[in-house]
Amino acid sequence: MWKDNNSSYGWTSILFHWLSALAVIFLFGLGFWMVELDYYHTWYNRSQWLHEGMGLLVLFFTLLRLIWRSAQPKISPVETGITALLAQWTHRLLYLLLLAALITGFIIASEDKEFIVVLDWFNVPALNGVIENQADTLGIWHKYLTYSLIGLALIHAVAALYHHFVHKNEVLKRMLKPFKK
Repeated sequence: MWKDNNSSYGWTSILFHWLSALAVIFLFGLGFWMVELDYYHTWYNRSQWLHEGMGLLVLFFTLLRLIWRSAQPKISPVETGITALLAQWTHRLLYLLLLAALITGFIIASEDKEFIVVLDWFNVPALNGVIENQADTLGIWHKYLTYSLIGLALIHAVAALYHHFVHKNEVLKRMLKPFKK
């Protein structure tokens, strides 16, 4: 029940999926809000601390998720042909955008630091000096990667709802409840 089988996701994959979705939405909202704060706002430093710490946790769990996914049986697609191919490439692009956004965020957070504090739980060595003016240089990339990620995630969600309500197939149900009985 915790592992995937050929026709359904297990609880581990389901938890990874939904926790990732919630964390990405939270990080996007926080990032969108915090860039408008001025230096004297009460949340100026706190929001950056929270965004960096959560971002590094999501990066860590995304890497765990990819390892978990690679060790699980491949789930048989519900659809065939171009629809199955689109779904496969959408998932790949979602992971690519997620990893790229998280890695650029990590490099941005690393500028002028020896380590990054992850929610006061532990420290992660910073990647300082990767490129010149790394925060400014990668900031625009991070912004557009996250916008693209959120846009593709919305398309992904709409497609799942479309499959559920129009095609009335198992696409959405497989990510909501493991091992149909």
